[in-house]
Amino acid sequence: MQKDHKKVLWEYLQANPGWHTSSELAVAIGVSTRSIKRYVKDLVDTSAIFVSEKGYKINQKITNKKPSNMSYDSVKRVLTNEFTRKQSLNVYDLSERFYLSESTLIKLLGEITHYFKSFDLELRRSGDNWFLDGDELNKRKVISDVLYRESGQTFIGTKTIQESFPDIKVKNLANNIREIANSQNIYLNVFDFNNVLLHVAIATHRAKNGYQPQSDLSKKTSAFQKNSDKNQGLIFSKQLIDQIEKNEKLKFSDEERRSLMLVIQFSITRKHRNLEDTINHETAILVDKLIKYVSSMLNIDLKSLNFRDQFAIHIQRLLERSSHGYVERNPMTSRIRKSSPIIYECAVLISNRLE
Repeated sequence: MQKDHKKVLWEYLQANPGWHTSSELAVAIGVSTRSIKRYVKDLVDTSAIFVSEKGYKINQKITNKKPSNMSYDSVKRVLTNEFTRKQSLNVYDLSERFYLSESTLIKLLGEITHYFKSFDLELRRSGDNWFLDGDELNKRKVISDVLYRESGQTFIGTKTIQESFPDIKVKNLANNIREIANSQNIYLNVFDFNNVLLHVAIATHRAKNGYQPQSDLSKKTSAFQKNSDKNQGLIFSKQLIDQIEKNEKLKFSDEERRSLMLVIQFSITRKHRNLEDTINHETAILVDKLIKYVSSMLNIDLKSLNFRDQFAIHIQRLLERSSHGYVERNPMTSRIRKSSPIIYECAVLISNRLE
């Protein structure tokens, strides 16, 4: 298990009050001075430690607390989201929750106030409480803007996928995608490339661990393939899947192959002839209900984010797997929770509703 150097650094500073240079800390923790400076950045942002020409020193006022695992920017995004949904937030409660000093919180709230102004919203203070004043439609725009910013971070990349699926040679899968895409003159932006890579890795992981999905959708599959024989996305997905089966010495089930082809094609074409040619009518109804539910709870309109088709394919696959007793945990949950708290919140809300 990888050592949490940030935690070790925090514990060392707690046990040794006073000023310490980065060189001293590097020796004590067993990392480079450059790494020390990286680890202390979030701690400095949250006022957990002080910094000066003498080095670094713990903030005695929060010695008995644990440092927040969230970065300054992550706290900022969480608060931005909560102000759009709650009547007021108490500055002392926030200080305790995020282990921030009051001065740091005031600075952060000032930055959030400036951000809200661009949406004709005003963050006001009444005593120790802060609340967001303005039109509900503008609050909805804020949430959509934050969601776009989070999704633009591309937190799912080759390194992340490899860490999540250590039994898969993700670099080889990535090379397969690039080679076949280049041979067919297909351009994949970073988001679409990582999306294809992620789902190929998931399917390969399942096949290697003996998962064999079953489905009664063969007629829909045949109809879809018949209408798509000359589709560039279909040709690409077939070649890619065949190459992976050859390289990894495995065989995808017909159903896994079908659903994987749908996901890959969507990443290339961004559209389907008819979504209900590929999923059950009941699934389409369920997806629309889930999108409506998220809108009512979080003021996020997922329909406007070109989200429905891709999401419907995921839900169809999820229902098919769970109906046969196959359930798995997303290995990237903690990473997404930290880097993109609003996307994580949407996922938890949908998951609870599905259950």
